[in-house]
Amino acid sequence: NSTQFVENKFCQVEKVWKTLDRERAPFWCTVLFFTRADDQCFIPPTLVHQSTEATAGLFLYAPGNWVTHATPSGYMDRDGWFKTIHNFTKLCGARPSNPQYLFFDGPDSHWDADALDLMHTNDIYLYFLKARDSEND
Repeated sequence: NSTQFVENKFCQVEKVWKTLDRERAPFWCTVLFFTRADDQCFIPPTLVHQSTEATAGLFLYAPGNWVTHATPSGYMDRDGWFKTIHNFTKLCGARPSNPQYLFFDGPDSHWDADALDLMHTNDIYLYFLKARDSEND
């Protein structure tokens, strides 16, 4: 079973990624997307690969404006979350007259104190959703 993901807005050229739907895939990765209802703000995604270190080959075909990060599990950690929020803060256009509202669930990585402080001082308001309950959010 494979799924194709094609999105021209994320990069300058059309790219296709194949993902396998099975338990024993060759590696695990997490992709975080930011969306906005009025399509007025584009934030490049974050790609987290399963690896003990971020090598050049690991992110070889990832577009240059994506945030890339590696963790042993392939899941987001606090350092990767800070990188993601730092990028979001630079690009979202938040200011006192145009605050941004960010909704996300509550795993440990999202509680990084530096990321929370960065959002707080940059007019980004946080809303934590109930963890492991996405279908009801």
